[in-house]
Amino acid sequence: MFCRFRQLRNTRVKILTDNQGAARIVSVGSLKPHLQAIALDIFQICTNYGIIINSKWIPRCLNELTSFGRE
Repeated sequence: MFCRFRQLRNTRVKILTDNQGAARIVSVGSLKPHLQAIALDIFQICTNYGIIINSKWIPRCLNELTSFGRE
């Protein structure tokens, strides 16, 4: 799994999701300890590899388009 992070070293990654909670947790964290732990793991990995994550919520009805890399 970590070899994939090496491929993303010093890049920007855009996460498109139809889950508002997931988009928010990636951006600002969570008050729920188990979700905050995951968010911190993501943050630490990104810091170690110079990855910048931008998460964006996409309504479910539009999410089929994003599966093909279009917004």
